[in-house]
Amino acid sequence: MFTDVIENRIENETKKYNNRVNPDSSDINIDDERAMLTRQQRITQEIKNEILEGRAIPVEAARDVLTKILARIGSTLDSLAPNIKRRHPEIEQRIIDFIKSETIKYQNEASKLDSYLDDIIDEVVTEAEAKV
Repeated sequence: MFTDVIENRIENETKKYNNRVNPDSSDINIDDERAMLTRQQRITQEIKNEILEGRAIPVEAARDVLTKILARIGSTLDSLAPNIKRRHPEIEQRIIDFIKSETIKYQNEASKLDSYLDDIIDEVVTEAEAKV
């Protein structure tokens, strides 16, 4: 997945560069091609360095992390009402039941977020590519 992003960026930059350097001509200048290749290699290495330094992560890794976070949120919400009841036994059962019902609503919303992750990630990647 990560290599696909890099290859896509390289391909896009190559097209942009070729349109600027040779808009009408099919002649290839080997020095220009080498310079372009060197530039692309530099960009690729910068991306790899960002990943190694923890400033960026591959999209698949981000998706996995977010999915695990959502699962933990669900389990935390599960324990909310029993924990409140345990700490405050004086609270009426109807209030605990209300907390449970509200918690279930938010758990359902959190479970739906997983289906939106792909769309959200695509949107973020598109915005990032527009900045490049």
